Amino acid sequence: RVIGDAEVRQLFQISRVGVVAGSYMRNGEARRRSKARVYRNDQLIADELTIDALKRFNEDVSEVRTGFEFGVSFVNFQDLQEGDLIEFFIMERVN
Repeated sequence: RVIGDAEVRQLFQISRVGVVAGSYMRNGEARRRSKARVYRNDQLIADELTIDALKRFNEDVSEVRTGFEFGVSFVNFQDLQEGDLIEFFIMERVN
């Protein structure tokens, strides 16, 4: 289930972390334990990404809500560009 989406506005290269996407939460929320997809020019370029870090300023946070800027990095994925769309989702068990 999709819980939110964000726009990548600026990229930062951080030592020992790699690429951090400075992003703006457009709708919904991002949660530390959610998964993510990355779209570029309406094309899916990465799916089921695991969030490595979710930050507001220099603080680790568990979630970010609509209208806030934040930084996010992913496990084993650094091919981000300004303007990419990040879609956050959670897996739900269907009975």
